[in-house]
Amino acid sequence: MRVLAINAGSATLKFGVFESARTLPLIDSAIDHPAVDAATFEEIERHLHRAGVTTIDGIGHRVAHGGPLLSNAVLVDEEVEREIGKASALAPHHNPAALAGIRLTRERWPGVRHVAVFDTAFHDDMPEYALSYA
Repeated sequence: MRVLAINAGSATLKFGVFESARTLPLIDSAIDHPAVDAATFEEIERHLHRAGVTTIDGIGHRVAHGGPLLSNAVLVDEEVEREIGKASALAPHHNPAALAGIRLTRERWPGVRHVAVFDTAFHDDMPEYALSYA
């Protein structure tokens, strides 16, 4: 299984391709100061082509904040996109870019499963004593 991982942020768009049988990524790259648009994903496709990656089985998207309803990894659909958009006020430098990346990749690779993984999930099961610090 080959997974394209996308981390669209405010300053860079990082991406990698991981294969389940390998410990190191097939691709590990970044685009500095990207506009998250079709041209950016054409550049990603050029990286895929140069690396000999002809198929992608799934796409994982790093999303900073899922708002009150999204904390665990979820398959992306229109409702998930709406919730990520609503949570943009909580992560204004990251969620809009992540959402743009999700929408573009869903258009570009419509037959592939897309999964959103939230930073907030990492902190979701922290013990009570670790939730506050000062």
